[in-house]
This record gives sequence, C-alpha cells and structure tokens, in this order.
Amino acid sequence: MVEIQMNLQLPYKQYIRPARAKTFRPEMFIDRTPVMIREIGSSDAPVAFRVTAGRSTLDTEARTDYDIRTFEERFWWPAFRAGRTVTRTEFEASAAGASPFAAVAVVPSALLTMDGFPRPFDRNSVKEFGESDWSHWEVKAQRGGIDVLICDGLVHLEAGPPAIYAVASEGGFDLQIGTSDWNRLTDVQVLPGPSLSQAKASARSARVFGLDELDSQIRILCDRGYGIYRHTNVERIGGPDRSDTAAALLCARGVVEDAWDVAPRHLSVERRRRTIPSLFDAHGARMSSDHLDLYGSMLELANIGEAALDRDLAHCIRNARDVVPRLEAGIEDDAIGRLAG
Repeated sequence: MVEIQMNLQLPYKQYIRPARAKTFRPEMFIDRTPVMIREIGSSDAPVAFRVTAGRSTLDTEARTDYDIRTFEERFWWPAFRAGRTVTRTEFEASAAGASPFAAVAVVPSALLTMDGFPRPFDRNSVKEFGESDWSHWEVKAQRGGIDVLICDGLVHLEAGPPAIYAVASEGGFDLQIGTSDWNRLTDVQVLPGPSLSQAKASARSARVFGLDELDSQIRILCDRGYGIYRHTNVERIGGPDRSDTAAALLCARGVVEDAWDVAPRHLSVERRRRTIPSLFDAHGARMSSDHLDLYGSMLELANIGEAALDRDLAHCIRNARDVVPRLEAGIEDDAIGRLAG
C-alpha cells in the first residue's frame, strides 16, 4: 500500500466587506487543500459482491457491471461518473480542476450550488475579509481521504454494504442496487445506483431492503398488488457473512426525515409535543434532522395510537411500523448506537 497526495479544490463560505459597503456578507470561495489517498492492489481488497446491471424500466441505456470490494472490514464501491468507472488520472484531474465530482467523493457534504462549484469571486473587489469556515472543510477533506481508495487504477469509495431500492415505476417498482450509506446520497452522483431523488423517495417510503430480507419484502409488495421489475442482480462473492441492518437503518433515517418535514406543517405545537416529543424538542432547539435520536423517533411514530392518526402524518406512521420490526428482528447493540448517533 502506498499513499498519494492530491490537491483537492473545495468551496467554503467567507464573510467579506466589499468596497463601498458598510456591512459584511457571506460569499462562496474556492481553495485547495492536500488530501492523502491510499493505493492498493486487487489482492488486498477481494471482491465481496458482484453486480450485474442490465437495463431497467427507468433507463434508456444499459448499465455497467461492477464489483464491490472489501478492505479493512469495510465495503468499497467503484466511483462512477457519467455511467462508467473513474481512473486515478481522471480523479486527480477532477480534484485539481473546478469540478465538483472529486470534492463530493471526498467530502459528501461539500457546499455546492445548483450548478456545482460556486462561481469565481474577484478578491480584488473585497475591502475587508471577515470569518470563514475554511478550516472546517479542510479538516473534513483530510478525514474524508480515508474513505477513498485507488484499487487496480480505479477510484473506490467506502459506502457500506449494498441495498436494494424499490424505485416507483409504472405499475409497481423497479429494483435498483445502491449504497446503504445515507451520507453517500448526494446531488452530484459519485456512485452507481438510483438518483438522489429516487433513493430518498424509496427510503422515506421504507422501501430499501437488505439482501437477506429481499425475498420476504418482495412478497409483501406483491401481496399489496405491486408489480416488481428486477433487471439488476447482486451476487455475494465473499466478505462478512452476516445479516446486516444497514438498509433498515437507511429507511429509519428516511422515515424520520419525512416526519421532520411534514409534522411542523400539519400538526399543532401541542399535538407535536404530545405525540412526537423528540421531533418537537429538536425543532424547538433549532437542530437539524441529522441530530435526532432516530431509533427513539421511530418508536414514537410507530406507537402513535390509531385515534391520533393524522391524514398528513399517517404515511410516516405506517412506514415506521414497517421498519421497526425489521430493525428489531436482527439488530445488535452497536447498530442501535448508530441509530442514536
């Protein structure tokens, strides 16, 4: 194993006072920071899963087959850009250039605009510089480099075990393979799988499944009258042979985030305080949904009585009731800790 230093361009927020202005305002800038990336051979990272990706009902073009590898007891996915794998040379060029791909691969929460990187800002027009959050993003980049590998010349990203997303399509659901890591669901797509909107819609609807629970969950969907379209297959080759709750955890995050968005718009303050106190307290403290006790919030939603069902929150309650048994069927103490964290 060797380490490679790459110069990564990242956006950050800087407060400035332009010429002839009396007050400071935030503006987006771009700067570079060195990031260490490890390079290994294929013998160091054996194949854990092999994905055979055909054409789905939602695609116009066939997809590319790929392998998910295991290294240091974690799962590493090939980075994808424009439907194909990414080489080390391409990644280095993206990192050094004004491209958001490498930035999001290393720092999934990078501050991007709708068009990717913020526009260049003329520093000469600034009379005075105030505070910035550059040091925050610099630390994130240095830590994020640990989650990037070069294996056999291709870029790989740590993204958890594979999950199966039931993506809504005409007459039912199209099954797509994607990451089980919520933080890897980003606007700038760096991994194979469903788009951000498709993935989050599936998670909010509690329709993301692990390999070990797929057959039983498909039967439930079929019993409810849905058609199932499966054009992509995943085969377990090696790696840890255990039941994994990552997909159920992803659904828990999606369902709670859905309730987080819906509840303040449709439930009174008193009703939120009484039925979902964790969400009420977090909103009151101006926290984000990232800081919620997901397991506690899921139990609160699942245990709301029938008399308290609200038309606009009912789908969140039903989805929570679907996910909680999946979590509790094989969940371990460390997984509960991941939910609470």
